[in-house]
Formats: sequence, structure tokens, C-alpha cells
Amino acid sequence: MTQSEHLILAIANQWSTELQEKDSDYTNSHLPAGKVQNEHRDGAMLSDHSRQLCNLLKTINTQLEAVRSQQRQANRNMGLNQSV
Repeated sequence: MTQSEHLILAIANQWSTELQEKDSDYTNSHLPAGKVQNEHRDGAMLSDHSRQLCNLLKTINTQLEAVRSQQRQANRNMGLNQSV
């Protein structure tokens, strides 16, 4: 991936995280005291579709970070395993 693609995904991930936090705060502030929050939330800021997209962005970001970590580790190990 190019540097700009990495940046776009990083910004999208941050944006989706903030949206989910605001959605959670908004929903929790509208719940009566002592009520348990159920799966379908009336008064939620985000639609179910938007929530799914935010979760998908989180998943993509997590997978990319794992791949980047593996690549960094592989590059680090290339210099360590030289036996001459």
C-alpha cells in the first residue's frame, strides 16, 4: 500500500472510533437509570449499517497492523540470522 492509502485508513479508523464513542455516549445519556442497554438502541446516533461499517474499519485496521508488525519483525530478523 502507498503512504497515502495508509494515511487514509488510519484517519478512517480514528474517525470511526470517535463516531462509535459519541454514539455510545449519546445512547447511554438517553437511557433511564438502571436500564440495561439492548442490541437495538432507540435514539442511537448511528444506524446499524453505519455501526457495521465502523466495525469493518476497525477489523481492517487490526489486520493491517498485524501484517505491518510481521513485516517489521521479518525485516529485523534478516540481519540477525547471518551465520558466516
